[in-house]
Amino acid sequence: MNAICDVYQSLSIPARMLVFIVLAPFVGGFLAGVDRKLSARLQGRYGPPLRQPFFDVLKLFQKERILVNKFQNFTIVLFFLFILLLHSCVESTFGRSGPGFLKSDQQTRYLEFLSLPLSS
Repeated sequence: MNAICDVYQSLSIPARMLVFIVLAPFVGGFLAGVDRKLSARLQGRYGPPLRQPFFDVLKLFQKERILVNKFQNFTIVLFFLFILLLHSCVESTFGRSGPGFLKSDQQTRYLEFLSLPLSS
């Protein structure tokens, strides 16, 4: 386990980000499969295979895309631009260290949490 940590710590920041982007869906899907299997066993059922979340995602991507109206895409793009602008304002105002009570990554999570109602 220490060898994996050493290799990970030797990577640059963009390489670490790429590792997370690639591995996170697989780990998340596997954990969701374990959760489904465990829940089924506790209820006395056999349960779905561990790969079931991946099958569900593949089925979702095969479905027809439905667009209610063209304004829907516009609002989604505006929401992501707002989050990007908000993040850049926080970074430019407080820098990497952040204000006294919050660190920079905590600020970002806090502001993204505050912007969640805007997405609905």
